[in-house]
Amino acid sequence: WYRQRITVSDLDLSKSRVLSLDEFPEYRPMLKTNAISMPGFRAGHFRLRNLRSKVFCILTSRQKVLLLQERGGRIVLLSLCQPRALLDALKDAATT
Repeated sequence: WYRQRITVSDLDLSKSRVLSLDEFPEYRPMLKTNAISMPGFRAGHFRLRNLRSKVFCILTSRQKVLLLQERGGRIVLLSLCQPRALLDALKDAATT
């Protein structure tokens, strides 16, 4: 149901990073706009705490979250086992 297709060129990889949502609560999804939210699982479109920033997320954990910043301003949050590996692969793809 909740899929997004984003090209590497749409991402601002200099602003993308791996983080913990416990350490950076400003990136926690707050308001559901078109999403599913249950304990331990959030997927879909949300607004962040400031209610202006849009975020698409698929989260099963608050730890090891990959934050991908799109050039248009939207943020993508993904819970991954190895978020650093994906970020490095995206940076490699952007340079080739």
